[in-house]
Amino acid sequence: MNKNKLIFIIVVILLVSSLGMNFHLFNETNSLKNTVGQDYRFNHEEVMWNFDVEIFDHVIKQLREGDVAQFERYTVKINSLVSSHRLGTVDLFSQHLLTPLNEISRNYNEGNMDMFEKNVERARVRLVLTNKMLTKIRETLEDQSNKKWFEELSNNRSELNRNISERWTQAFHGQGKD
Repeated sequence: MNKNKLIFIIVVILLVSSLGMNFHLFNETNSLKNTVGQDYRFNHEEVMWNFDVEIFDHVIKQLREGDVAQFERYTVKINSLVSSHRLGTVDLFSQHLLTPLNEISRNYNEGNMDMFEKNVERARVRLVLTNKMLTKIRETLEDQSNKKWFEELSNNRSELNRNISERWTQAFHGQGKD
């Protein structure tokens, strides 16, 4: 009988230890989701502010007046945001802004103002589309927890990400990457 009691005690200890470890891992996972979700929320706000169409229009107006430095600062900021801020599927939209911005710079430096204007319009259209996606994210997740931000933007099958993917396909179908 002592052998059976010993086995029973060992099994109970293992079960309690396993439950404790699972509880600890559950809390750690939730903490990680909260942290990443908070990063998504902060990234969203910073990207939304910097991708504002009025800011872009102002920078382009200044470039047309010869202020190259302001456009270069803007381009560096956008490149930095695109490379360092993650927002799930919406990253596709923000990455799609880089080519027209680089083309604008090249066209301006070469004095090719026809292509400059075409690329300004191309970047503006993409900026408007990206802002629509960012607004959709804000409307959907504004009052939600950080964990919900993580779950929605990390899950490719979430309703929000499906909507963003559909918009992406509609906007750029047949246009190629750039």
